[in-house]
Amino acid sequence: MESTILKCKKCNWQGPAEEVDWEDVDTCSGSDKVEVCPSCGSMEVYPVR
Repeated sequence: MESTILKCKKCNWQGPAEEVDWEDVDTCSGSDKVEVCPSCGSMEVYPVR
C-alpha cells in the first residue's frame, strides 16, 4: 500500500503524509486537527497522489 504524498504550496516541501505535523484549531463547530508543513509551518498542504 502506497503512502499519500503531500506538498506545501508555500515552501514546496514534499513528503509522505506520516511526516506532516498536526495542529489543533478551534472552529465554529468545535475543535479540529489540521495538517501543517513540517518545514515551514504552513497549513497550505495538499495531496499530490
